[in-house]
Amino acid sequence: MRLGIFMTMKEGIIDGHCHLWKRDSVERTWLTPKFGPLYRSFTPADFLQAATMHGVTRCVLIESGATAEDNQAMEQMAASADVVGVFLPYVDLASASLEKQLDIWQLNPKFRGVRAQFEGHPDPEILTRAPITGGLRKIARRGLVFEFIVRVGHLQSLLTLYENIPELKGVINHMAKPDMIAGEEREHWRSFMRALASNTPIACKLSLSPRVETIDETLGAIGSGWPVEAIKPYVQFLMEQFGARRLMWGSDWPVCLLASSYGDTLNAIREAIGPLANAEEQCIFSTTAARFYSLRETDTQGREVIATP
Repeated sequence: MRLGIFMTMKEGIIDGHCHLWKRDSVERTWLTPKFGPLYRSFTPADFLQAATMHGVTRCVLIESGATAEDNQAMEQMAASADVVGVFLPYVDLASASLEKQLDIWQLNPKFRGVRAQFEGHPDPEILTRAPITGGLRKIARRGLVFEFIVRVGHLQSLLTLYENIPELKGVINHMAKPDMIAGEEREHWRSFMRALASNTPIACKLSLSPRVETIDETLGAIGSGWPVEAIKPYVQFLMEQFGARRLMWGSDWPVCLLASSYGDTLNAIREAIGPLANAEEQCIFSTTAARFYSLRETDTQGREVIATP
């Protein structure tokens, strides 16, 4: 039920998707000088400066590049800053050493799961290939989160994957990056998002991120803002299908700086959602992420507790 427009949050906002990196680490996979404001290192202090003025108190740190160096930098920054609630590094799902890597990661109290990139993969059925499903079964058996960075063309395979691994604790990043401007994939996206919402436990992030196909156009118009009117139908469809308890907001900071500031990125999603009841707002901007990632807090006696909605 939609009531007022963005009541005061009872708890701080949790940013469900951000990145921090050391420039030399991510230069090995994707970062080049053409990315302008992103071509530097980003630390927890930088995130605090950008986010805390908007009521953000914690973040979920997601991998930035498929290297051991980037994973190590993430782990170090998570350990050094309370604002980083949890982190999810990169893994190779097909690696013979996956189980050993997970054993090591699970010794870290801020580790919650992993991500592997499928966004640019040309095989629309990559998620159903044996090496990938084998790795995802290992993730599921441990109760870890898997971050799906996929495109609309992968959604049918994602649905098939959940028929075989229904217990997998997964979340779709950036709404699967549909083409919100041209809308060419809109009906395909709607059909499979509806099916995923109805037939799987998967969650989804209300987060905005540049599409690979239009990255040169984005880089040519840095700071031009988010097309809120084009975004609205997609965000509101997800609200109808998934409900607030399976949706969480993420900034994709600092990548969002290619389009707009941190605050404007947050406001773009708020405007796209429209008026919310207090409970819905609390879920999307705080408690869904707290529950999903088992974010830990400390009680009055200094004992660690798991945050719940």
